[in-house]
Amino acid sequence: MAEKAGAVLLTSGVWLAPTGEKAVALLAAQPAKRPGEYILDVTLVSEPPLTPGLRLSVRWAEGRRTARVRADATARVRGVPAYAIEALQAGDAGALLIQIDQAS
Repeated sequence: MAEKAGAVLLTSGVWLAPTGEKAVALLAAQPAKRPGEYILDVTLVSEPPLTPGLRLSVRWAEGRRTARVRADATARVRGVPAYAIEALQAGDAGALLIQIDQAS
């Protein structure tokens, strides 16, 4: 079961920020203390650096979580269900949808 493993790089891809900036996002997941949940660490890489004040949204079939993108272009999303992480690992690119928004 994937939950017993340590942190794993899930995927990377290019996302567009609301400012028009492009960023490569590296996604890594690690099991949370709560059974059945993962912590998703996201690192956004762009040149030039992204404009401050962004928020990252992660959506799956039955839920959504958001996190502020920190000054170092990282975000940590807690409470992502194991089934969504496992589906992404199995190749289901639609299991987790990532979006970068302007923070309100």
